[in-house]
Amino acid sequence: MGIFNEFNKKEKPVFTGIARGIGGFGFGASAAGGGAATPSLGASASGGVIHEYLDPSPGTKYRCHIFFNPGTFVVTDIANASTLDYLIVAGGGGGAGDNGGGGGGGGVYSGSTTIANRTYPVTVGTGGKGTWSGTQDTPGTNGTPSSFTDPGGPTTRTAGGGGGAGAYPGGAAKSGLTPGGSGGGGAFPPANAPGSANTDSGAQSGGAGGQGGSHGGGGGGGAGGNAGTNAGTPKGGGPGGDGYPSTILGPFLPSPRSIWGGGGGGTTHPGHGGSDTPGRGVGGAGGGGGGSDDGPMLGTGGTGFSEGWFARADPGGNPKSNGGGHGGFATGGGGGGGGATRSDSNVPSQTGSRYYSPPTAWGTLGGDGGPGIVVFRYELPSDYDLTYAKATGGFIHKDHTNDEVYHVFAGPTYAGNPGPSFGPGDGMLQFAIPSGESPFPAAVLIVGGGGGGASADSPAKWSGGGGGGGGVLVNPGYTFTANTTCEVVVGERGQGCGYAPPGNPQAGRSATRAYPGERSALKNPAGPYEHAAMGGGGGGHDSGPGGQPGAPATNASGGGGAGQNNPSTNPHYPPATNGKAGSGSFSAPSDGTGTWTGYGNSGGQAAGPGGNPGNGAGAGGGAASGGSDAPGNAGGAGGNGQAIPAIPYSIGVGGPGPDSSIAYFGGGGGGGSADASVGGAGGHGGAGGSHPSSGGTAQATRIQMQAKNLTGSGGGGGGSPSHTYGGPGGPGVVIIKYSA
Repeated sequence: MGIFNEFNKKEKPVFTGIARGIGGFGFGASAAGGGAATPSLGASASGGVIHEYLDPSPGTKYRCHIFFNPGTFVVTDIANASTLDYLIVAGGGGGAGDNGGGGGGGGVYSGSTTIANRTYPVTVGTGGKGTWSGTQDTPGTNGTPSSFTDPGGPTTRTAGGGGGAGAYPGGAAKSGLTPGGSGGGGAFPPANAPGSANTDSGAQSGGAGGQGGSHGGGGGGGAGGNAGTNAGTPKGGGPGGDGYPSTILGPFLPSPRSIWGGGGGGTTHPGHGGSDTPGRGVGGAGGGGGGSDDGPMLGTGGTGFSEGWFARADPGGNPKSNGGGHGGFATGGGGGGGGATRSDSNVPSQTGSRYYSPPTAWGTLGGDGGPGIVVFRYELPSDYDLTYAKATGGFIHKDHTNDEVYHVFAGPTYAGNPGPSFGPGDGMLQFAIPSGESPFPAAVLIVGGGGGGASADSPAKWSGGGGGGGGVLVNPGYTFTANTTCEVVVGERGQGCGYAPPGNPQAGRSATRAYPGERSALKNPAGPYEHAAMGGGGGGHDSGPGGQPGAPATNASGGGGAGQNNPSTNPHYPPATNGKAGSGSFSAPSDGTGTWTGYGNSGGQAAGPGGNPGNGAGAGGGAASGGSDAPGNAGGAGGNGQAIPAIPYSIGVGGPGPDSSIAYFGGGGGGGSADASVGGAGGHGGAGGSHPSSGGTAQATRIQMQAKNLTGSGGGGGGSPSHTYGGPGGPGVVIIKYSA
């Protein structure tokens, strides 16, 4: 069974209703929350994703409210509940590129308080951005804090973000933020200092980063006081420190996955690693990203709610090391350290792996830190009924108003070890129908991960394209049969690309290219059938002849073209039309029962030579409409996400749109702007907006550019004249709905 099915059949996780939270993007209160009308309810509350389970050891029933996005936790009736347990995990620190260290794990704050009829605002931290370095000593950025506020205190409980990793050739790593954030690992060359742990009262103590050395970068510190390992111990990049364990989600998340805030692994300096080196560059348990190596088997990601990403391999060239792995989704894991910078003479021609599309993408930047999570838990009455579903798998919610049951698969279910495939060892989720159940029809929604937005690398008047929305595939009448176990994968978001600082020799190279999202899929052995929605295309980068096209997307939406009013030739890009947008399409499958309908559209074209006058970037395509072309120096508006009437916005997934009762999926990211013009807005469905081209890379702007989780929407593109990061897309989701 997959990690979300490690509970007996009567342990039914439940999703409830949400409403708009902080800024209209979070989980909030709802009058129609799932599970709210059972005869013996216990405490009544709303907000986030609700998960109910039986802890078999003491025989106690619990309900959890899980926040993947900012929002509001609302308690309306405490009934016979008295204690509110909580887990707060901040965003992990970003790894550094070019022989960098691993990012520190996000802080963890765990405890209990008295539950009361109150409204608790919730903030969920974002992961720090992995960076380039070259000769600029550019460390990874810090993760942002997670918190909740008890207005009855008044008390705010906060977990601090993980520290960014140190970068070549001597920049210091960042310390963990208060309270409890872990320090980033030091970089190559020898004796580069790591970041220190934050040990303020309240949160669990963070761990210090490992020191850089002649063999590579040190590992990032892990939550709970677990330090990262120094580089060269035993040799190569230092492993990240392990995170902090918590059993708040019970058997739903069994050991060793019930751990958060692992540190990212450090990179191995070329010539000092090898595939047989034990422990090199491995991400710490708790979702730490793996560090790059120069061998074929790179540092793997640490286990957690989702696994940290393994470092990206380089099949050719010298040196061989490549980019660091990202921290796991909803783990607060630190990003892994990236490998040595390429020169024009040793840029390899990449082939094969999903990480190298187009073939010339040879990035060696550090991995992004994993986003955080906030969880609340309270006890349910002993007679609370947890038996109503026809199948097991995912988070389960029964709408007692109309007796409809929702199975929501969130994740992602894998993190690139080695990628989106079915089978054992890949963190597989399962939708299992017992042998005694009759065949039943169900509505099925599959949403791929959204593509990342591109950065703006130019010193002036250039801009990055918005990421495309993941494909949206829906079937209102699909039949499931008894004694069948279907496998499910949930697409990870495409990471927004980094940037090279002004004057850096790596500025403008395809190494900073945005990544496409990953596919989501359902495999039904009764057919056998495999139904998939692919990830959205990454936004186009602002270097090359008028901007690299957005990454193409098949059965998904394409990324937007990047703006550059200078059609210069860059040898790292293949020939491309100025400001060309990525193409999107959808060919719905015809196998199985019912009728499949798919949604995907092309991205928008940039301005500049060959297009409208100006330097603005095109937007990512959305599931409902294509991305807008840049109207001049302003960025294009992202294509709208697709409304799915069968999925109410109140169940905790999807993004907002014109109809507040319906969930929208697969919106396109806004295109970046130039000359301080207006950036393009993200499309309906929680897509990221572009950088506003004023004020650099402030924290608020970076958050604004990220797509909403569990929407499959694209990230926003970077703007000029400030050098800006591209925003990441939103992870996808799979939903199965049927009558109880």
